[in-house]
Amino acid sequence: EEQLSGVLRDVVAQRKYPVLDMGLRLSETLVTVPEVRRALKAGGAVRDLVSQAAGASAVLAIDNVDILFDPALSLNPLDLLTDISRGLTLIVAWPGRCTWSEQSMLTSLSHADPSHDEYRNYTHADTTAIIDLERTEAR
Repeated sequence: EEQLSGVLRDVVAQRKYPVLDMGLRLSETLVTVPEVRRALKAGGAVRDLVSQAAGASAVLAIDNVDILFDPALSLNPLDLLTDISRGLTLIVAWPGRCTWSEQSMLTSLSHADPSHDEYRNYTHADTTAIIDLERTEAR
């Protein structure tokens, strides 16, 4: 059974959305690809995994996306997920921090500590909806 992030688990259980454990499935897919070719294959593999997991559903929940931040894969995780979401509603457990302005506007999404190789900071992220679990208010 897949381990889901807390709130994502509740949403999936209530709505019966299909779930993709990105970390598990992408690592299984890329393990047979030579390291020097993984960056070339990663984006397409993510798209294929999303398509397979979603099936006929218009909504897909994705958990454990930390693998997308691996520098060896040369991905831009937010851009990749945003692009995929043009044809499919994605509910993604974001493994990072949301920063809000005084007007309750999203100013940035980040992942990891700035000193870490996987650090990413997206200012003015173009997202439809964000639920900050630390603040528990829908945005």
